[in-house]
Amino acid sequence: MGNQKTSGEASIVDLVTRLGGGDTLDVREGALGIIRTLDRQGAIPAILPLLQDTSGEVRVNAAEALLILDRNSAIERVIKLLFDPVDFVRWNACNLLGWHGDERAVDPLCRVLRSDPETDVRAKAAEVLGVLGDSRAISTLTEAISHGESTDSQGFAIRDLAANSLRLIAKRGSA
Repeated sequence: MGNQKTSGEASIVDLVTRLGGGDTLDVREGALGIIRTLDRQGAIPAILPLLQDTSGEVRVNAAEALLILDRNSAIERVIKLLFDPVDFVRWNACNLLGWHGDERAVDPLCRVLRSDPETDVRAKAAEVLGVLGDSRAISTLTEAISHGESTDSQGFAIRDLAANSLRLIAKRGSA
């Protein structure tokens, strides 16, 4: 029975797959709603292997599902996706970490901002560091202002995103 899935595991895999962008928003929201009601003990072991799926979209969907089910233990797994070989996965990992803010993501996001080969991923990291509002990101964001001439696919300069993130951190510090 090694690779065969139980019907419960197959249903969970189907739900995670439906989180993908190919379905309508109603289908996605319905899948998210069902995932929120799942038994964590049974669902998490079924979802974990999907973080290694050959499809980047499935890896991102699995990360999102894990964050919904058990945010605290999922953060480290999502942080690992910041260094996935696929830029789509890295960008979405940054985004998920911004939505589910956790201080454990600050240093890895700083590494992404300093060294990711894709401008869009670095831009998303710069934006998310501002959302997280942690002062440990100040030096990396300051460096990005000095060396961030690149613009992302939306036309935003990394230096501008980094400057905005520094303003958010300063605002949070003075609050």
